[in-house]
Amino acid sequence: MQGSYTLTVRKNGYETSTQTVVVNPTSWSVHDVYLQPLQQSWYNGTMICDGQPVDGEIIVFDTENDTIDVVDGSFSIHSWTGDRKVIFRAEGCETCIEDAFTFEAGIHGLVVELSPADVLYQEDFDDANDLSVDINGPWQVIDELAWMGSAITDSWGGNGFYAPNCDVNITTQDPVALSGYDHYNLEFMQNLYTEADFDFARVEISSDGETWEEIWNDTGKKDWWNRVIIPLDDYADDTLYFRFRLTADSPDAVLVDPGWTIDNLRITGGSFTVTEVDPDSIPDFTRTQLNPNYPNPFNPVTIFSYSIPSSARNAEINVYNTRGQRVEKIVLSRQDMERGSVAWDAVSQASGIYFYRLKVDGKTTITRKACLIK
Repeated sequence: MQGSYTLTVRKNGYETSTQTVVVNPTSWSVHDVYLQPLQQSWYNGTMICDGQPVDGEIIVFDTENDTIDVVDGSFSIHSWTGDRKVIFRAEGCETCIEDAFTFEAGIHGLVVELSPADVLYQEDFDDANDLSVDINGPWQVIDELAWMGSAITDSWGGNGFYAPNCDVNITTQDPVALSGYDHYNLEFMQNLYTEADFDFARVEISSDGETWEEIWNDTGKKDWWNRVIIPLDDYADDTLYFRFRLTADSPDAVLVDPGWTIDNLRITGGSFTVTEVDPDSIPDFTRTQLNPNYPNPFNPVTIFSYSIPSSARNAEINVYNTRGQRVEKIVLSRQDMERGSVAWDAVSQASGIYFYRLKVDGKTTITRKACLIK
């Protein structure tokens, strides 16, 4: 409709552009947008849990989130200057959530130390006859759709639909004491499909089981297993009930969807530290870099660029399709390794998303995404 609007344009690696545009319905309006590039930032580091290097992952939140593999404690992050949310996690260790990690220009070293995660509450829903939650509504324990073993769902895991205008929940039977640790996290796996912006999955807390405070919500079509991590540091020293609630603002059955399925619910306590160090103190392997390919999207040739330590003996880039099948293995010669780039000709591949990984001396680094459009 006619009027003034705010136009925001975002792209990884560039400053966000915001401008006011005026729409006139009787004629076309053209607005040029010029994005200013940000400086590049590298963090080479080590992740340690209970004093030992561990495998794990790092998630950098941006216009497109970036997931970095941690292999044998080693990782390399390529990003751009600015503040972003970052999650450092490893199985069995307390997850570290930095809401505003400051990426600075240049090359830096990072040591992430995690403690083992002490489980304060856990429900995997594998025993339907011995649940630690009270059920309000048509929730059922199922194994047809589960992350591991069994899961709990409000609507038979996608084989049914929640009711119009429903308000259903599961609630921990006993309160959980958040005491004795530096940090606390609530974590679970979810498969979610609701009417976006009308029907919500919510997590709520209460000290008495009567008055509830919402601490998280989600909505929309996310019908694949995805991990939810909610920091609870603001509630340290409290003893709380937790409620998982689905509410619908859908007056008609044609507006409802498959609903919410939850698995592997747990509340943990522990500690973590993130310390910047001299990058020269990090082992050589962690100075390996794999940069975003260019151009991206591409047709049919794109360039993979990287940095590999001179001490490396061998290296290769493996390309996978979305089904996890390897479609290309590029063995890098010594000249390729020194040059820092190699071309991939995808003329024989179909349009779509591909993932590529750099492996140096048998160790795999970050996974990145390339888009082929023919």
